[in-house]
Amino acid sequence: MIFTFAGNIGSVQNLEVLINAFSELPISYECELRVIGGGVFLDRITRLVEEKKEKRVRIYGRKPRSEMKKWFEESDVLVISLKPEFDLTIPAKFQAYLAAERPILASIRGDTAQLVNDYSLGYTADPADQRSITQAFEKFYNSSQEQFDSWRKNVKSLAKEMFDREKIIQSIENEILAL
Repeated sequence: MIFTFAGNIGSVQNLEVLINAFSELPISYECELRVIGGGVFLDRITRLVEEKKEKRVRIYGRKPRSEMKKWFEESDVLVISLKPEFDLTIPAKFQAYLAAERPILASIRGDTAQLVNDYSLGYTADPADQRSITQAFEKFYNSSQEQFDSWRKNVKSLAKEMFDREKIIQSIENEILAL
């Protein structure tokens, strides 16, 4: 099973906790956490993985936007992670993850976690609780193919509902006409 985090690698992404949580998975789990992106914490995260000798975490660095579709298609689960104090933020990557039609592991609080839960897009975890994040990885690993199919269907549906270009334009036009 392939879990993928893609995007900025900075202090607010909480990647140290995420990687430590992933490292707690039983070694018998055939899974991989891919970290794709760049940022000020890239070297720090790379060192953490090397120090832990964690072979199941792979750091790929920055990739061109044109390649991201391929990376997402290879993934079973896409991971959003932010420190607890950023609970009012819905990361821009959330829309890209929806477009990729993959289940989401949301190690985040607030509106993003609410959307994942309300629309059954995957699992959420408390970003301040490493054990909670490990449990979310475990739940995905132990989920059935039918559950994955359901999540993908829900993700696709929400993407169409919330981010359909024509619906957004129509909504804006309706707001303007109402003025």
